[in-house]
Amino acid sequence: MVQLRFGNGRPTRFEGFVTGFPVDNNQGRFGWPVGIAMHTDGALLFSDDNNGISYRVAYAR
Repeated sequence: MVQLRFGNGRPTRFEGFVTGFPVDNNQGRFGWPVGIAMHTDGALLFSDDNNGISYRVAYAR
């Protein structure tokens, strides 16, 4: 997954956000992220069809 960075109200670049799923020089995958949602506490939730699990990404200071 990537996030899109903005500068002066315009998109400037993509930046890796959740990475690590492609393996073997992009010839295989560790997981297959699908189904993205946002929790009421602001955490990002997504499921992984390859491994049958869900992930939660939360902001920490």
